[in-house]
Amino acid sequence: MVADPDQVGRPVIATILTSIAAFLPILMLSGQIGNLLRPLPLVVTLCLIVSIFEALTILPVHLAHWAAPRVVKGKAAGGRTWYLPLRALYSRFLSSCLRWRYVTLTAALAILAVVGTLGTYRVPFVFFDDFESKLFYVSLRLEPGTSLDETERVARQVEAAALALPESELESINTLLGVNAPDISIYELGSNLAQVWVELREGPSRRMSVSEIIELLRVEFESLPPSVQGIEIG
Repeated sequence: MVADPDQVGRPVIATILTSIAAFLPILMLSGQIGNLLRPLPLVVTLCLIVSIFEALTILPVHLAHWAAPRVVKGKAAGGRTWYLPLRALYSRFLSSCLRWRYVTLTAALAILAVVGTLGTYRVPFVFFDDFESKLFYVSLRLEPGTSLDETERVARQVEAAALALPESELESINTLLGVNAPDISIYELGSNLAQVWVELREGPSRRMSVSEIIELLRVEFESLPPSVQGIEIG
């Protein structure tokens, strides 16, 4: 028993459209997570659209080869003839390709060469794109024995340099005194240590990259007192 195409096609279309609707909202995610996941809904949507085209057009033609043709007054069974012009056009195209087989083979090889060249030299391959972090820190190390008040005074200078950034770039600043913690599992305590965390804005309002902002701050750090033994930006 062969199922009616209308009984199968409509549920298949509804199922695929539901899957597309489930993935497309991922495009609305912003920030680094949005940049990371954006290719997923695009690829899934494209694959689903191609699959529904294949399921409703190409696959039935292949399946029809397994069954004896049923023709009623020059029409396919059920009176469905919408695909006959497409089949006739495809048949003429194949006949032309076979008649001019050497030209067709040459054209196919030329297209393959052009696509391969473009893919090699014009389409960059990036397995995992580099995403700029919106958060970085400035670690200060003053001379041993420096008081906490003096360390705070130097940290405030670093804060002032960061606060001088354009409003479109800066989101917030947090300062830690008496500690140097470049990693959650690695930290160092001391009255001569300080750390200033700088959080940058996200979105199209940003005009400068993180590296440009860091280089700008490095120039400002040249005016720090000589008691500063080291500055680390990470």
